[in-house]
Amino acid sequence: LVSWVLHAKEIGFTAAKLEVTLSGPYNHSGMDEPDEKVTEVVAACREAVGADFVLMVDVQYAWNDVERALNTLKDWKDLDIYFIETPLQIDDLAGYARLHDESPVPVAAGEWQNTRFEFLDLMDIGKVDIAQPDVGRVGGLTEALRVCDLAAERGGNVEGTVMDEKVVTDNGVTIIGYTDFPSRMAAQSSSLYATNIRHMMTDLTPEKDGVVNHNMDDDVIRGATVTHKGEITWPPPPPKVAAIAAQKPKEKAKELTAEERRANEIAAFKKQTKSQVTMLAVGAVILLAIGLVAPASFMQHFIVFVLSVFIGFQVIWNVSHSLHTPLMAVTNAISSIIILGALMQIGSGSFLVILLAALSVFMAGINIFGGFLVTRRMLAMFQKS
Repeated sequence: LVSWVLHAKEIGFTAAKLEVTLSGPYNHSGMDEPDEKVTEVVAACREAVGADFVLMVDVQYAWNDVERALNTLKDWKDLDIYFIETPLQIDDLAGYARLHDESPVPVAAGEWQNTRFEFLDLMDIGKVDIAQPDVGRVGGLTEALRVCDLAAERGGNVEGTVMDEKVVTDNGVTIIGYTDFPSRMAAQSSSLYATNIRHMMTDLTPEKDGVVNHNMDDDVIRGATVTHKGEITWPPPPPKVAAIAAQKPKEKAKELTAEERRANEIAAFKKQTKSQVTMLAVGAVILLAIGLVAPASFMQHFIVFVLSVFIGFQVIWNVSHSLHTPLMAVTNAISSIIILGALMQIGSGSFLVILLAALSVFMAGINIFGGFLVTRRMLAMFQKS
């Protein structure tokens, strides 16, 4: 181990993890050395690489009780070990909690945990300092990212985090340690960000086979790439945008006098009035023609329908486009007054009529509640919090 860690330092590494498995269920070559031997090996490696080299130690569940682990780790106080990995069995949460409280060395574990729920116990009950999800066991990359988020809520998911603070390192990296991100980020922002990530993954796997095709000719992928094939690619080159020919400045519109504006308004009013009168006259002729051949009961309902369409058209036509969605949502909700007719038919003696009435009540209910819900959400977008 001393030889290997020295070689790692010689070729440029600044940190190494030692697998010192001299006893326990995963011991090397059937070894069963006393715990003092583990301390001897770790101390020899520290002496060899010096104080400016980061050392981590993995004992692979070597200790079967917390007392034995503490008796060994207390001798590591001056060895400056970054963390001790998996010192106890994965289900000994009480033991891990005690190590967190009494060990001079930070504790790391989690490679055998399944799903974020077992990590919740490991972090909240076991109080491990470093959570180590194995992507293959925890439930995939998405579940591992959820574990990362859980770690952020409990104090940080990266080295250098200061809980509930934002710090900037000497080389300009900003580390955000806020633990209340769910209350800081709006649901829409989170959804938009997730959508962008999904589209990015779609662009990276165009064949939909899970194989990444890192196309550096794609402006989006190129712009999001910081390093590629061992080279720093940031910042990206300017996007390829076709030059737009300069347009001739538009002539300034002639400012009209008060008399000219008045004349234009009168002309526009006359034109609009003529158009509406023409439409009403044509509609009246059509209604009269239909009335000559249609029964009176049909004409009563048909006239109400035509008037409703006309009034609705007049209400919507002059509304600003930005208000169309909330306005239509409200009119949809109000128009669902037809639910009254469906309710009156619920008590009919015919099964078919009852079925159709029930379906009408269901669909009209969706129209009512959905209409007001959409309106509320749309208008909330323009309100100050």
